[in-house]
Amino acid sequence: MRATLILAVCAALVGCSTGTPSIPPATPPDTSQLPSRLDLLGYVQVTTDADPLETQVQWVNPVTLKPQSLDPAAGVQFRAVTAPAPLVNDTVRGERYLHSTLQVHAPGRRNLYLLAVDTPQTISDTAFTSVRNDAGAALGEAAARAVKPAHRMSAPGAAHPAGSDLVVFTEAEIAARTGGGAAPFPWGFAARVCLNSACSSYTRTFDPDGGGMLTYPGRVTLAFKVPLSGASTPRSVSGTFAVYQESGDDIRVTQTTDEQASGTVAGLNAPNAQALPSAFRVTHFPGSSVPFGTRLNAVRTSGPASAPTGTLFAVADPCAAPSGSQDPCFTPVVRQEIELYNPSLQTNGQATLLFGERSGFGFTWDSLVGPQMTSAPSLPSSGASAFLLPDRVLTAHIVPNSPSQSFQIDRWFLSGAPDPAFSPITIPYQLVLESGAWSDLPPIVLPLGAEIVVVAPFQHEEISCAPDLGCTQILVNAGLRTLVFTSSGQQVTGHPLNDLRASAPTFTQPRSPSCSGNGQVSVTLMDSGSASTLVTFSTQGATTRTLPRTNILACQIQPNGNTLIVTGGTAPRLLTVTGSGVTDVALVPGGFQNRRVETAAFYADGRFVLGVQTSSEPPATAECGPDGACGPLRPVGPLDSSLAAVNVDASGRPLTLVVTNPSPEDGGPPILTLTRWMR
Repeated sequence: MRATLILAVCAALVGCSTGTPSIPPATPPDTSQLPSRLDLLGYVQVTTDADPLETQVQWVNPVTLKPQSLDPAAGVQFRAVTAPAPLVNDTVRGERYLHSTLQVHAPGRRNLYLLAVDTPQTISDTAFTSVRNDAGAALGEAAARAVKPAHRMSAPGAAHPAGSDLVVFTEAEIAARTGGGAAPFPWGFAARVCLNSACSSYTRTFDPDGGGMLTYPGRVTLAFKVPLSGASTPRSVSGTFAVYQESGDDIRVTQTTDEQASGTVAGLNAPNAQALPSAFRVTHFPGSSVPFGTRLNAVRTSGPASAPTGTLFAVADPCAAPSGSQDPCFTPVVRQEIELYNPSLQTNGQATLLFGERSGFGFTWDSLVGPQMTSAPSLPSSGASAFLLPDRVLTAHIVPNSPSQSFQIDRWFLSGAPDPAFSPITIPYQLVLESGAWSDLPPIVLPLGAEIVVVAPFQHEEISCAPDLGCTQILVNAGLRTLVFTSSGQQVTGHPLNDLRASAPTFTQPRSPSCSGNGQVSVTLMDSGSASTLVTFSTQGATTRTLPRTNILACQIQPNGNTLIVTGGTAPRLLTVTGSGVTDVALVPGGFQNRRVETAAFYADGRFVLGVQTSSEPPATAECGPDGACGPLRPVGPLDSSLAAVNVDASGRPLTLVVTNPSPEDGGPPILTLTRWMR
């Protein structure tokens, strides 16, 4: 029930007393040069009942709903049709459809609508004054809100062409065009004048001469669907409707969600609405195949426009789209290529950064999503790594040319400016700085809960003796060592993963695919042969395991402590490392032949996305599972592009970074495009 009703409706339209409502002239003015508008004629109360003898219609006072007499000279009259109006019960969907038909006398008028309205006498914030079950018992507020407007149905899924009179509007149309008075709901029913015996051909314009008061050339069908819920299933609905006349010649028709499977529009067999007359203006809903007209994502059926309490159908998610298509709620980021070597993409839900080495500038990054760069940080190009925090960037790099071997931790704003609240920390460490096996491996920064784990190579001293030369102390490459810090840079000496050491071979590599989570850290070390090394640090200590593959792209630590590893190349593999061994499974995606897997990223559920490249086809992605089975390839860029990186953002959807080369005629640098896809 509407708490207040604009008094101007009472005073100007129906007087709020016994008397004759003020009705616009029967002959509408010439509106061909004016925007379409809605003119209020008055209010009617209509009862739709499975028993046609109970169907009623009456002009009423909008505040009291007491009957009003209408001056016959005004020329608009309704009367109920007493022919049988059978119920349609759709037991599959759990819905009942009921309807009633009114005959209409309205000489000289066109586009006559009965729009539902909330008044002081209706149930709560609905348009209904009474909802009753098969036994005639009154049902309450929940039942009233569950009543939804519909087309008349001849069978489940089949709209009746002679009774499909539901029309819907946008909220903006209702607010702007109904004028002074209580704004109706954006739905109702439109009167028609039949042009054939089946009434499948019709107009919404009444002839100027109606043939006298006893002639009703028009009709309007009010139809509703309600839940099939046993004794609480409605069979009778009484509602209040504002009667409007719309100027203009367009004929509004609606394709309901019930018609989408059959493809009809307002009950008419017009596939995709192509066969409809040109004057028909089609409104349809999400899921429709109609390629034109107006699509509404929601139609309010109860509550105010600012806070609806009911809608005609479940409100469509504007971000929904088919799997493998572009995310409609993510705007692709397009910019000129940033010349970064060994690029890596990191995202945290609010920002997406591209890290890498820029020639002449050292290690740096650029913001693709989130705060834009205001300065360009530059770290030594050899021996630097970074991790994206929720609102900062943490970096670790070897300090070159320092008197003692050390590395440094810094914290930055996403814009590239140093964080003044963080004092750079220099950590003395036994790193090999001269050219040698460890010289290319930087300190690795990984998150572990609220802490940060830094993993870096270390050495130890040994005594080396030679005949006639005596003995000397020398530094020997030993393996990897951990240090644990808070995100603000304080070392956590009591952490169980702090200062763990593991023996490992000395491989030369600029990056080491690594992962952390569930209380442990895994670092992969690749060589140029046929094997690699996995070093894992956990509360049980450090372990080292030989892996039978190289070209490692990504890893993930699962809740059970297993480590999943994806390798690339033309024969991609999935390795599952457990406490007892390594399972090596070939990835079997459709169409991977003659293609290289260049990049990979894990979803939170253990599945992963692969980035696939070939010179003769567009770059593509495929999703795979722990069993090695992969889905189809899905192109993510044009033929002349390459896939630089994939990742999974906080929404659980894959990101791709594609590099496109402009045509020789256009020239210029390559273009980077960051896109998010539906999983």
